[in-house]
Amino acid sequence: MSNSIRNVLHLGDNAPLVDALLSSIAGAEKADNYHVFHLVNVEPLYLTLSENSFSHLISEFPLNADLKDKIKADFPLLNTTYLNTEVALKRSALSIDVENVFTDEVQVVLESLSIPVYFKNKQAQYLACNRHFSKLFGLTPDQVTGKKYTDISDSFSSFDIDIDKIDRQMCIDHQAALLECRGGNISGEQRDFLLHKECAANGEMQIGLIFDITELNNSKYLLEKERLMLRTTANIFQDMIFIKDLESRVLGCNNAFEKFVGYSEKEILGKNAYAFFVFKQAMESIEEDQRIIKTSQVNIKEVFTTDCNGELQFLEVKKVPLRDKQGNVQGVIAVGRNMSEQLKMQKRLKISDTAFENGKENMFVTDNTGNIIAANRACCETTGYSKDELLQSHVSIFATNQLENIATALLSTKSWQGDLTYHVKNGEIHFAWAEIYIVEHQELEAVSRICAWTDLRQSENVEPKIKFLSKQDPLTGLRNRINLFSRLEDIITSANYQRSAVAVILVDVDDFKGINDTHGHNAGDQVLKEVAERLRSCVSEKETLGRFANDQFIIIIDELANEHDAATVAHKIADQFSSAFIIENLHTNLTVKIGISLSPDDGIEVGTLFLNAEKAMKRGKSDKSTAYHFYTIGLNLGLKKEFELEKELKQALLSKQFDLYYQPQYDINKRQIVALEALLRWHHPKRGMLLPERFLSVAEKRNLLVPIGWEMIRKAALQAVSWTKSEIKFGRIAINLFPVHLSQISFIAELQTILKETGCSAGQLELLVDKVILRDASIDILSNLKNVNKMGITLTVTNFGIASNVIDLINHLGIENLKIPEPLIKNGLVSLESDAQLKSVNILVSSLGLSVLSDALEDAEQQDLSSFQSVDSKTVNLAQKKAMSASKAAFFLRCNKHK
Repeated sequence: MSNSIRNVLHLGDNAPLVDALLSSIAGAEKADNYHVFHLVNVEPLYLTLSENSFSHLISEFPLNADLKDKIKADFPLLNTTYLNTEVALKRSALSIDVENVFTDEVQVVLESLSIPVYFKNKQAQYLACNRHFSKLFGLTPDQVTGKKYTDISDSFSSFDIDIDKIDRQMCIDHQAALLECRGGNISGEQRDFLLHKECAANGEMQIGLIFDITELNNSKYLLEKERLMLRTTANIFQDMIFIKDLESRVLGCNNAFEKFVGYSEKEILGKNAYAFFVFKQAMESIEEDQRIIKTSQVNIKEVFTTDCNGELQFLEVKKVPLRDKQGNVQGVIAVGRNMSEQLKMQKRLKISDTAFENGKENMFVTDNTGNIIAANRACCETTGYSKDELLQSHVSIFATNQLENIATALLSTKSWQGDLTYHVKNGEIHFAWAEIYIVEHQELEAVSRICAWTDLRQSENVEPKIKFLSKQDPLTGLRNRINLFSRLEDIITSANYQRSAVAVILVDVDDFKGINDTHGHNAGDQVLKEVAERLRSCVSEKETLGRFANDQFIIIIDELANEHDAATVAHKIADQFSSAFIIENLHTNLTVKIGISLSPDDGIEVGTLFLNAEKAMKRGKSDKSTAYHFYTIGLNLGLKKEFELEKELKQALLSKQFDLYYQPQYDINKRQIVALEALLRWHHPKRGMLLPERFLSVAEKRNLLVPIGWEMIRKAALQAVSWTKSEIKFGRIAINLFPVHLSQISFIAELQTILKETGCSAGQLELLVDKVILRDASIDILSNLKNVNKMGITLTVTNFGIASNVIDLINHLGIENLKIPEPLIKNGLVSLESDAQLKSVNILVSSLGLSVLSDALEDAEQQDLSSFQSVDSKTVNLAQKKAMSASKAAFFLRCNKHK
């Protein structure tokens, strides 16, 4: 074979053999100067040679003579090496020519192999071998060639198998053999070998390889020994032990884990948790494995897991990263301890402890010497000792007269019961009925004594009841009449000091006597209990509720903000009685009359306030137009109208009765319309159009300003979109903001939602902020205004006057316009003071780069705004002072287009 190697075609499957052969041929030539292409079958050989340019062909497979001749004829420059000579043997009547078969090149290949290799003929003579084989016998390859195994085995402890017998059988069967045996080396050391023997040339020749597997067998033995020791050790523990790889697949486990999942280790190996746990538990387990592998941290966790019987078990699982010698994480080792019985025991102990601690019976426990080791709450309360004091004491602290008799009885019967006297902490002597039992702890060779007793003093239980009945109504548990008088007296005293108001609400159940007469007093008592529960739901913990008389109840509200709060509670009470009561399985509707007196307006004495509330309640018998009555008659009508207006406002929001009217805004310097201010109007179905001052105060009290504000912004956005589509130039639509609306945390999010839903752009809206809002602005309001500016919505300060804190916020919030109040514009024409203010404003806005707006611009011929030097009197149009509907505003805009 030539040493000039370019591209090599290898036919066979022993790539290392070819690499060794090429290295011996190429010599110093680098391996990256040529490329090796591999074929594993003969069929595409000729086609591959035809389609590519190869300098060398190396074939491990036998080729027929015709194919060899064709390759030689068609590819004369191709260097060929045939490692398999079966065909050549056949053509020479199966005779073996050692000189031709085992060429120098083949010998180089043999020597390149790191394992012992030999060739034999049918007569069991060695035809060739490499030095690794001959070295096993302490010989050279030349000393082995031509000899038989029996000739060279004298210097080599023979294998423990019959080599000659196996060789003879192989010549008959033509089958390969793989044998494991033992033998000695030249040092006499016994080694383990693996022999691989194959026939070639139709059985005329044998090829053999010998592998020294001593170290491998030793490692396998030690590994198996360690595995058995580890498995045996793991099986000793009752805890579940299992090992997982990086993919959370089980690599091994102990018997406890097999028992828990219901599968043998053989069935578990290679599977993940989905194979033996329910989906959610398996998913959580695998996610936890991956966290441990990723973070390399130990994890201890308590989990509930279903076992193979479908029962939920409580486990404590500790998982530790499994590392190799280099410290790299290769999986997870987990130990699971079944804590189900401990959990059940803990629950039983907790129940027992709770029953012991909270039992009404007095109880304590002593050791066998009489030292107190436990005592319950009742024992502490009865004896007057704290728990810490009892736990540091001997039972003799009670100085009972029965100690000797009790000790004797416990020795014989292990229990005792009877009457005894004992001393409490304050020195008093109490009588009791006691029972004492012995509990033996055989494993500790100790005993405990449990003592339970009932104090025979009747006053102990009577006193709390007397104290309760002195202040509470026994039927409903509410404050009684005496308690109410005392409570109201204290509240009035405090109110006079704090200068606050108080409300007394009297609730009278109508025709309650008829319930007692018809259904009986027991049914009446049940009704009163339910009335008390319904009234409780109407008041807060701060407010006082009590039973005033048989069918009358009192509610006291201290620190009253205004009469509306009392009216709101009265409305809640009336609503509670709108649902029926069930009396002896019959639905019965009850009504109430409610009277309200206020302090100090209706009196500052307890008796006076109760009396005036009763008078107001009785007024309801003749006047049933409202559910409640104030003692001061004027309050009834006003509050009644407010509650009616509240209902109408809520209906107006649902029915879309609110509308926007528009008024032009003028830039005083440019003398042109720059925006339309949206003014709220209510199309009341009965009262016609209502201005905001007619209903906004009630809306503010009833928390309706925020929904009304959003309705205004939505309508303005829709109108802006409509005018834009109609190509009407309107500049911007300005909306006045309520302070409570602007202080909402969700203000920006809601505003963005409206812009997105309506398709309105931010530049088409302008938000008007009164200077008072800026002056007293909270953090939330300032944050919302700043974000409004970032959205691109114009901000304008209305009713502007020179105030330092307002000026400071103008630049911070990105204010673009200042709106001058109408009186200042008008007075500027006749008042020197107002004129001076206008000039000051002009200088200020010029330095700040702002625009000045007003909705009070008159005909240019009727006024002289000399204070604003940039005014061009020829470009001033007549101002529209009245608010216009959307249609009229559209017409007005068409007639007064921007210049």
